Amino acid sequence: MPDQELVARIRGRLPDEFSARLLDGAIAVLSHEDSPARVHQSASSFREPSDHHPIRA
Repeated sequence: MPDQELVARIRGRLPDEFSARLLDGAIAVLSHEDSPARVHQSASSFREPSDHHPIRA
């Protein structure tokens, strides 16, 4: 599981609830250790908020 402080910092920079839900999904899919595509799926979900809205600096 990722560092919760880091997740909170990222979440604080997201522009909307949609992006926060994508972040939650990206983190959740990492726990599916039996899935050979979990890292790819997680990276894709994690990238989506930056495509949807740029992350605030």
